[in-house]
Amino acid sequence: MTYHNAVKYLQQASIESKDSTLLPLLWEALDAPQRGLKYLRVTGSNGKTVCAELLLSAFQKSEYVIGSISLPMYEDGRTNIRINAQQLSPEEFASYVERVVQALKDVNLARTKETSEDANEAPKAPLSLSQSELLLSAALLAFREHRCAFCIIESDASSSDPTRSMPAPFAAAICGTIPSENQKEIHDIRSYIVHGIQEIVSAPQDQNAYRVISETCASINCRLTIPTKSELSISRLSLGGSEFSYKDENYKLGLCGKFQVTNATVVLEVINMLSRHGYTLSQEQIFDGLRQTKIPAKFEIVSVSPTVIVDSTHSETAIEVVCKALSDFQSFLGNKLRLCFPDEALADQYRTALSPYDFSIESITTYSPDDKPKDVVSSVWTDLTKDEILFFSVPNHQIKKLRDEILKRLHK
Repeated sequence: MTYHNAVKYLQQASIESKDSTLLPLLWEALDAPQRGLKYLRVTGSNGKTVCAELLLSAFQKSEYVIGSISLPMYEDGRTNIRINAQQLSPEEFASYVERVVQALKDVNLARTKETSEDANEAPKAPLSLSQSELLLSAALLAFREHRCAFCIIESDASSSDPTRSMPAPFAAAICGTIPSENQKEIHDIRSYIVHGIQEIVSAPQDQNAYRVISETCASINCRLTIPTKSELSISRLSLGGSEFSYKDENYKLGLCGKFQVTNATVVLEVINMLSRHGYTLSQEQIFDGLRQTKIPAKFEIVSVSPTVIVDSTHSETAIEVVCKALSDFQSFLGNKLRLCFPDEALADQYRTALSPYDFSIESITTYSPDDKPKDVVSSVWTDLTKDEILFFSVPNHQIKKLRDEILKRLHK
């Protein structure tokens, strides 16, 4: 199987799981790559990608081999699965997907044979797995063969999350503040905790979410840690990053925005928790990891003059956080906004989230998946002035192409 064929196969798979109870059948055919795997689960309402990237950056120069996977699938798949923060080669990625596909065929052949041998048994439907289930299976093979010390698995906590078919993680990080009115996400988090996690680090939560998380942790004797706000002090916020102190240690963060500092404190508590499980980093590795992390399209300021910001977070909670971050820089960036969104519904969400702040929305442009990235960028760049902020919201599957066009435009 070529890399192109592997990506095409995954892209054609269903997005939603049809029957997650069937996933272990595939893993048994692959000699149970999930068995014995130690992994840290990264979930929550927003900030999952940022926290995972900060952790990977801190561990990148350590002695440990760390695997990671983020779900759902991005544009090419290789971006999702990494070893020590490095993507798999196209050939290696294709080989893991091919083994998953072959195992799936073997399972379905065996199921067909079982049915044919028992005339009284109804025919068994072919085993059909979702895109995330297939991608996770390929990642588990990679983690086993690279002998990872532990792995980071980033995804939401919904009932369709394929990690629910795995043994419980030894620890989990809950990123972002879950609104108290978001009962579904609170329920999803609760049902995941009772899966059997030993230890959890959570971002500061609203009252209802905190009560559910803390009571659930207590019911299964799971240790819960939340960053201490009183021990956090932000000394500098800039477009190039942030400086802060936490528990009497000074840090520089390569990401901008107060919310990114909050994410960093979650990561610092996760690193402290990992040390209790035998995965220890030096202070220098921690400092360098936070300072050097740059994440494309996560409130990324790609240019200062003109000011161009690219972001890819689309949940309601994340949109509110992004708009608050824009307001934090309003005093020196100004209040004139040009906005570009993939659809009108997202534009409406941003209008609502921006309403508490004193911004002047100069224009809103929406584009469709069929529009060429070059045309999208050109349409919003016309007559752009230096006192305007150009803000792009980019879906994950369009990030690379649209961001590349923005960078080309800036370097003309």
